[in-house]
This record gives sequence, structure tokens and C-alpha cells, in this order.
Amino acid sequence: MKSFTHILAYGFYDLTGIEQDFWGEIFRFFPTTLFLPYQKKHNAFTYVKNFFESFVLRFAHSIEELPEDNLQGFSCLLISELKEHTDNINPSLEKLINQKKSIIKTINVSGKKDELWTVAKEILKLADEGCKMEEIGVVARTLEPYTEAINKIFKEHHIPFITSVQEPIEKYPLVKAIQQLLLLKRENYYRPVVIDLLRSPYFKIPAAGHKGTIPRPDQWDLLSRKLYIRGDINCWLSRLKQAKSKLSEFNKPDNKINSGYSEVADEANGYIRIPAIQIEFLENILSKLSNDLSSIPEKASWSVMSERVEQLIRNYISLPSEGINSDEQNRVQLILDKIFGLLHFLHTIDCLSEEVTQDQFIDTFIDACRHEALPLGYENCKGVKVLDAMSARGIQFRALFILGLNEKVFPRAISEEPFLRDHTRRKLCEVLGNYIPEKLKGYEEERLLFYFLLNAARERLYLLYERSDEAGKPRIPSHYLMDILQNIKAANKKNASLTDKSAFEIYVSRSIKEKLHNKEIPLLTLREIGIRLALEHIEFVPFLKTFGKDTHLFNRLKTTSDNVEDYKTCLTAHDGIVGDMSEWWNEKIHQSFSPTNMETFGLCPFKYFLEKVLELEIFEEPETIELIPAIDLGTLYHNILSDLYNSLIEKRYFNETKTKEINPLELLQDITKKHFERIESELPIPYPVLWEVKKDEVLTFLKRFVQWDIEQIKQMGYIPSYIEQTVKLGLHDNIIKYFSESLEFPGCQKIKFGGKIDRIDLKISKDKVDFRVIDYKSGKFSNDNPLKSAIRGKKLQLPFYIIMAEHFLREELKKGRLTDKDINLEKASLVYLTHDELEEKSIKGKDWEEIKGQCLETLREFLQYIRDGIFPVSLDEDTQKCSWCEFITVCRRSNHPLQFRLGKDTRLKRFREICNLSVKKKNSN
Repeated sequence: MKSFTHILAYGFYDLTGIEQDFWGEIFRFFPTTLFLPYQKKHNAFTYVKNFFESFVLRFAHSIEELPEDNLQGFSCLLISELKEHTDNINPSLEKLINQKKSIIKTINVSGKKDELWTVAKEILKLADEGCKMEEIGVVARTLEPYTEAINKIFKEHHIPFITSVQEPIEKYPLVKAIQQLLLLKRENYYRPVVIDLLRSPYFKIPAAGHKGTIPRPDQWDLLSRKLYIRGDINCWLSRLKQAKSKLSEFNKPDNKINSGYSEVADEANGYIRIPAIQIEFLENILSKLSNDLSSIPEKASWSVMSERVEQLIRNYISLPSEGINSDEQNRVQLILDKIFGLLHFLHTIDCLSEEVTQDQFIDTFIDACRHEALPLGYENCKGVKVLDAMSARGIQFRALFILGLNEKVFPRAISEEPFLRDHTRRKLCEVLGNYIPEKLKGYEEERLLFYFLLNAARERLYLLYERSDEAGKPRIPSHYLMDILQNIKAANKKNASLTDKSAFEIYVSRSIKEKLHNKEIPLLTLREIGIRLALEHIEFVPFLKTFGKDTHLFNRLKTTSDNVEDYKTCLTAHDGIVGDMSEWWNEKIHQSFSPTNMETFGLCPFKYFLEKVLELEIFEEPETIELIPAIDLGTLYHNILSDLYNSLIEKRYFNETKTKEINPLELLQDITKKHFERIESELPIPYPVLWEVKKDEVLTFLKRFVQWDIEQIKQMGYIPSYIEQTVKLGLHDNIIKYFSESLEFPGCQKIKFGGKIDRIDLKISKDKVDFRVIDYKSGKFSNDNPLKSAIRGKKLQLPFYIIMAEHFLREELKKGRLTDKDINLEKASLVYLTHDELEEKSIKGKDWEEIKGQCLETLREFLQYIRDGIFPVSLDEDTQKCSWCEFITVCRRSNHPLQFRLGKDTRLKRFREICNLSVKKKNSN
């Protein structure tokens, strides 16, 4: 520094303790001129006062106060002097108002995106008026909340801009894919990470002997969910191998899937929809990826680690060949160059002659990526300056937009530190001389920064604040803005030019229609012009054709929107009215309708359409399941009880008196243990301790039921005779004949019904055979009346099982397996195994005779609706079931026009009546 004859210092108004020592030495030994922003009598400079008096005056030999700039901007909008004016009007403000070229605007919007959208429109206006882009500034206290919106909105409006903000590269999908690749082994091949990596456009899927095969990550995701894979490469490979073997079994000609029984086919859905080549493709990819990741040494030098990781990235990461424009491709290539640059830098650490573990190297590399950033905006251009308040100090603008003038934003939220309050900091400074800045003085600095910004604008000043956020939650304007508005209000009394509020305030509506309607067409983007024309019902197909847009797609979208929002008196194709179902129907009747399927239609026809016709399926995320899926738990209960009662029947436990040596509970325990072991071998158990608790719970529920059931059998004299009995109702059954005679379409005599009855118990006497039907339930207990639910089509399992059991027993009579006697229903029961108190919901024989006709009529109406292609959203007023429906996001049940159409459509008259049916009591006479 001795080579300098004089030193000029500027750009700061406060220093930390170490910085004060540094500059103090410079001031002491070198001729220095300090330019300090400070006005003694101005309240905006209160923050600088202490620094000026305690530090600057200690070293200053002379002080020169420069005259005020004639073009002092808009700083007079604040109360600029400590003393009050006698007339309560700031003379500088009056002078500013009298200058016609000075324009002040306050703009209130909803959300940060609307702030920048409005700024973009105003910038375009300024450009049309001759203002150069480089003379315009956009400033916020901090730009982090606006970064993404600035980049998107300004580029949509083709506004060039430069900014000090940089975008961290870790936000980009390319860097995310690289991080996932390197952490895959450490994450134990966690399913969501594996699927995200395979879906990434930057992941180069190895052909692995499958050249020409199109990768299907969507199918791999479904398959991994169906196989309940959570992670672990061994689990991945073993379950994929199981899937291939099961698929080969399902595809055998003699398999039951080909027999037409739908419930068996449903078990195979997860496999038969995924081609074998895709399962093998995924298996080979994971196997190769695992081998390559395992080839990276656990411990090696920095250079070896860098080379291996770089080679891995080059093998598995590449730029997509399509779906990316040239600008994005250049930006992604720049990121990739930075990544390889970091690896080369880590290579140089090898000079320390130390080895590093694989985890340490990867952590160091990922941490280095977090500190890398790319410049936002345009390079080497004269554009709008987008800066934060600190970076904007000392820069002049012809027009300035100040964003985010809300409380806790500008000024920012400041509070004292609980463990070192401001008064303690002050004492430490006064007594010990240790300078520790006081927290609450930050408010004084905020006011100083705001003063600088007001002073930076020369001709136009735009003050923007949010009256509400994007969600509509109210926001409080900054008290800086309130002070300015108060001063302007006072000036109104003397200046007629500001009496009109619209002269200095702009209100931006939340409504997209109003926003676009209030803007001139030249200020709108092509997309916004299209939206505006559509909202104003102006024909703009010529506009679309001019700019090469898809008019056919637009017309379809507009028609759909009109139909969805129209208050018609009938439902449309967008409400589940799909029309002719003959093709699907002809295929379906060769299989069979199950009770569960018909229950689904009764609860919600629209859900039936999505689930059974379109065959949409919701797969759970295995990693979110704490134990085993609910459907597998229910199957476990059924399988255990099936094996138990089959064993007891084989051992003639219910027929012989000499079987006291058979203990059903001991047999239950052995069977349960066998099924638990099977579950553990087939399904991943994420939390073994919870699984042990669940096993105890399952066994406890089953023991309670078996004890209760055996006691019931002894008291009532029933004997379990048929377990998990599959029954089909075909052409010669009376029920099918009833439907064929009453339904209004051809081919209805081919309808089949099928189901599996958990248990049929018989009590054979001299002149009749009494039977009862038992269906196990492991789910939530239902308080619904079984009779009312049956006739309304909400609970159809028991009616179906009664009809099927009667049919099955008549067939047994014909085959001579039962003596020729009258068949009489005692009752059909749903037994809730897991309820606090063992509960059963039953339909007794005499009740069945009363509701049988109503049930069949309901079922007939359902079949007619299905054949006609009428699948409306549920008409039931009880919406509790909707809370757990998988399709709640697409049904639009809460849409008011849809509710209107549901209430007016005459085709649903009979369905509405079914939803309100009551049991008709037969006349005893």
C-alpha cells in the first residue's frame, strides 16, 4: 500500500470489530478520504450516527459535507428531517409532485408471481415510451423468494435482465440424478430413489442385452409396488425373479386365469400387465448397476476415487437427445462441465498423500456441488437490473420497482437474541470495548436501505406490496409504505393532481380474466392473448392458425370445459355417461360378475367405471407400509381359518365323539405359525418388532373367534361343511333366468355371477337341511343395517352368497351328495374378527324372503345401468365413504354444475329411488 499516494474508501457505513481495526490502521498511516453516506438531521441515517461519532471522528482530520444532489430522487416521500414543518407538509414532496415527469405508483397484488407479472407489463410500457432497459431497476430486500418467478416471467415476456443472483446447480435434475446415482448403494437401493433415477431423462439406461427394447420406467414402478419392494438389491433381484416365474405360471394354457373366473385373474394383475421382457430388463439393469457401484473401492486415494466416480458418471449420465432446447442444453452442458471440474479439483487433494473412504469422498463431492452456482439472467447484455437492496446501493435508475413492501419482508423481521440481549451487548461494548452489533438496530439499517432505494429512482418509482399471498391469505403492508401513503394523502390537500387515488395506485385483481382484460393486447404474451379471447368468448381460431397452434386440441378443450361447467338438465360424457358398452359387456359376461364388483357399483357407479371398466388401479407405496398391506392381512385371516376348518373336517372333529384329543387351539397355533413363516418369506417385513406385535394380535383375535365359533356350533348343532367354496351361477339358474326375462338388451341370458363363500355350515334333520353362511371380515366394523344396505345395493355379499349357497346345495342334492330334503336358510352372517367385541351382522332366513325381490330388482337395475353405460358419481348424501376413495381427485363430486345435473337427469330417477329404499314387510295373511 506504500505505492499509493492516496486512498479513497467508500461503499460501507458500518464495520465489524476486526474491520474497524483494519481500517483504523489504514487511516492512521495512509492519507485516506472516506466517502460516507450520512446526514446529521435525517432520521434515515440514525444507523450511521454511532459509526460516524465513535469511529470516523476518531480518525478524521477534517470533515467536508457535500451539497445535496439536485436530483435527489424520491427520498422526500419519507419524513426527511427530524424537526416537523409548521404546515405539516414536506416542501421537497411538494416540489416533487409539481415535477410532471416524476411519477409515483403503488401497486398491490396477490402473491409474488403477480408482483413480477405486473412489473413485466410495466417494463414493456416503459420500453414503448422510450425508456432503455438498462435504465430500469427491479429491487427487493432479498431476491431468493423471487428467483424462479423472475427467470420464468421475464423470459416469457422477452425482457433481458442482469442480476447478482445465482442459481445453485443442485436445483437442476441433472445434479439430482448424479447425487441419486452416487448415494444409491448407501441408501440400500431404496425403491423411490431407484425409480426416480430410472425415470430421469439424464440417466443412461444400459442396454444390457436388450437393444431395441423400449425402457418402461412406469411399468417398473408399478411392478415394484406390486411386489412390495422397499429396497435392498437382494430383495429387488429375488422378487423380480419370483415375478418372472409367477408370470410363466399364469401364462400356462391350463391356468385358472383362462377359465374366466375374475377373482383369480385379479390376483395376477400385477404380473400379467407387465411384459416378461420388461421384468428381465429391469433385473439386468439393477444387476449391472449394483456391480458397477460395488466396483468403487471402499477406501482409496483421492485421485483413484475421482477417476472411478467420473467413469461411473460418464457411463450412466448423459444429455437427452430430444425434449430439450438449445439454451437448456448449453446450460446443462455447463453444469456437467462444472461437475467434472469439481472431480478434477478433488483429484488434486491427492497431494496430501492420504486415503479417503468412499462415503467421505461422496459427501465431500456433494457438499462441493451445493456451493456451485450458475448465473441467472442474460450474459453480456444491456438489460433490466434485478438486484437485492444491498447490491443496489449507489446505482441510479430512471425507473425503479421496489418489490415486497410487506411487514417482515421489508423491513425484515428482527428480534433480539435470547441468550445475549441488546443491553448486554451494549455494556460489553462500553466496558470492554468489544464491538458486538445490537440486533434491534437492524431496523435502523433497513430504513437506511429503503432511503437509498428511494433516492436511486430519478423519474418513476413503483412500490409493490402483496395484499394477500397466492393462497389468498391476507398480508400486512410495510409501515414504510404506510408512511409514504400518509405523506401523499397530506399532499392531496394542496395538490389537485393527486386527489384521484387511481393516479398513484394500481390494483391488480386475482382473477385472471380481469387481469388480462385490463391490459393492452400488445403487452400480453401469445398464451395470454389466447386465454383472454377464450374467456371473452371471442372467436380466435384464426389467431391460433396464424401462430401455428393446434386448433383441434383447443376446440376439444373448450368443449370439455363448457360441458363440465354447464348447468344442463342431463349428464354428459364427462360425468360418466359413456354410451354403448356392448363390446366390453360381451367380453365381461364370458367371465362373471362378483359380489364385490356389484357392491362397488352400488356405492359409486363412477368408481366402478374407473376401477372395473377402465381397470385403473392404485398401488400403495411399499415404503409407507409399516407392516404388511391390509389386503394381505385380510387374506392371511381367511387362509388360516380355511386351513383350520379343513383340517378339523378331515379329522372328523365335528362328526365323531372320539376326537377329544384334538385341540383346535393348538392346531390353530400350528397353522398360524406356518402362514406367518410364509408371509415372512414372500413379503418384506420393514419393522420386525411391530410384526411380532401384529402376529400376537392376529393369533389373539383368531383364538377368540375359534373359541366363540366352536361354542356356537355346539349350541346350534351346525357343522362346517364347505370351506372357501367357489360357486358360479350360470344359464340354468333361476336368478339368471329372471334377469334374462327382465333386462332390456340381447345376450343377457349369458350373464354369469361368481364368488367364493368363506363357509357354509349345515344342520341336517329328518325332513330338511338347514344351512347358514359365514363370511369373515378383518376390516372396520360397519353399523349399517344389513337389510337396508342389501336392498340399496351397498352391501351385496350376503345376498349373493345366500343365492349361491342355495344353488350350490341344490346341485349337491342332484349329485346325491346330500339326501333329498328341503333346504332352509337359517341366517347369513358377516363376522368381524378384529372388532373389540366379536360382532356379526346377519340376514335371517325370514328376512331374506322379504327382501329377496327388492335385492334382485336393485341388481337388475344396476346391470341395466352398466349395459347402458351410465356411471354417475354417487348420489348418496353420505360422503364419508369419499374420504377414503382412491379416485376422489378426479370425480368432481363437489362441483356445483355436476350436482345440478345429477339432480335433474331423469335417467337417474330409479337410481335415486334405490338409494332411499326401505324394507317392504310382507303381509302375514
